[in-house]
Amino acid sequence: MASEDLKNSWRTYAGLLGMLGAAIMLAGDLLLYAHWEELPLVSEAVNDVIPARKSILLATPTELLISGVLGPLSAFLYLFGAAHLYLAFRSSHRIAAILITVLFGVGFVASGAYHALWTNYGFVIQNLNESPFPTGLLRNAHSYMEAMNTTAAIPIGLGSLLLLVLIVLGKSPYPRWMSVFSPLPWLGVGPAVLAPIAADLAPPYGSLLVGAYYNVIMLLFFGMSVMTLRR
Repeated sequence: MASEDLKNSWRTYAGLLGMLGAAIMLAGDLLLYAHWEELPLVSEAVNDVIPARKSILLATPTELLISGVLGPLSAFLYLFGAAHLYLAFRSSHRIAAILITVLFGVGFVASGAYHALWTNYGFVIQNLNESPFPTGLLRNAHSYMEAMNTTAAIPIGLGSLLLLVLIVLGKSPYPRWMSVFSPLPWLGVGPAVLAPIAADLAPPYGSLLVGAYYNVIMLLFFGMSVMTLRR
């Protein structure tokens, strides 16, 4: 009995550390986008690549640097969130538990790298907005950011799909209603739906909507997972 209580405690602690990882990366998002000052004139080239994230133009060099440093730290803590899922599923579905953990773990590492890259990307955008002649540099930087985002999205999407299927089939430690808080429906549909809306919102609200969305979803998911499993 004591051993089972210890396992449950480790699972809870791992879930809480996953929440902390989401919260820290969310803080990094706020450093990038939570700026209410009036925007400078936004060049057409910059508006083409980040129509919903223009408030990054107002981030100071210090804010960009701190935000970048928070990326690897949050990814490290997110890995405990992946371990939380392993501890949740290992008793009934060990193979599924391993797959979910590996997929989320790879995705979390890539997400941390993607977040850290926004520091250099922010510097590129800010400088090219003032002198937007080498637009090829901006296109190349943007293509790399999209590739890194895809690198994070694919394993997290696959892990979330497997997680959702097990929940819906009643083969998980969660009740079926937990499927509402599974990352897949929100991360799969949300960004595509929100992007055009965010592009039309006044800064920084559009930036915050698309920039902080992922970490809010993950924070909510880990929070609900911890509470549900403790019951």
